Amino acid sequence: MAETKKQLSSKHYKTYGVFSSFTEKVLERLKKQGYFDELISQISTGKEAVVFLAKAKDEKVAVKIYRVENCDFNKMYDYLKNDPRYFRLSNQQRKIIFAWAEREFKNMVKAYKTRISMPKPIVQKFNVLIMSYIGGKEPASKLKDIDFTKEELLSLQDKTLNQFKALEQAGMTHGDLSEFNVLYYNDEPYFIDFSQSTIKDNPDFKYLYDRDKKIIEDFFDRKLAKFT
Repeated sequence: MAETKKQLSSKHYKTYGVFSSFTEKVLERLKKQGYFDELISQISTGKEAVVFLAKAKDEKVAVKIYRVENCDFNKMYDYLKNDPRYFRLSNQQRKIIFAWAEREFKNMVKAYKTRISMPKPIVQKFNVLIMSYIGGKEPASKLKDIDFTKEELLSLQDKTLNQFKALEQAGMTHGDLSEFNVLYYNDEPYFIDFSQSTIKDNPDFKYLYDRDKKIIEDFFDRKLAKFT
């Protein structure tokens, strides 16, 4: 049975660690503005945020909520301080978290224009980001959780690397590309989690680009090696 946002927030605060009184006010504002009707269930959880499935009129959306009170904002600041878009950001916890969510939204908007397969960014407010939902009755699985055939892997490898190149041609890199941040749905790779993405003006760009390339190539090399 689907649980409402109120039930989730009051019943699972300690479990999810994201439903502070501040966040509930943000969610209520977004709900009144028509971006979603209710939170239904958890899709995934991480150190920085929790992603929920939500109902929005006759469709589903994904609602990503960044933790305000118990996340590693110092790590966030280390990434943000070298991003030319945030050079003047002060090292204050809430401002960093809000900037981090805003940065992911901006990265998603830029990446979405390349027409790669990824969730469509819809809106961002403070520590809440709403995007399109990827999946059917169940959320799409991550690459790490799927057993592929050799033919599927070869096709997926080409598609994934082409998307990676499309981002580079648009002047950005994912920043955290791995089998943990790529979904597989209808035979297509969907890039997710753009919080660490950055642009070429960032002095860390080459390091992050090279790291992305190596990690995703190593993933396919390991998987394909099982068939040799």
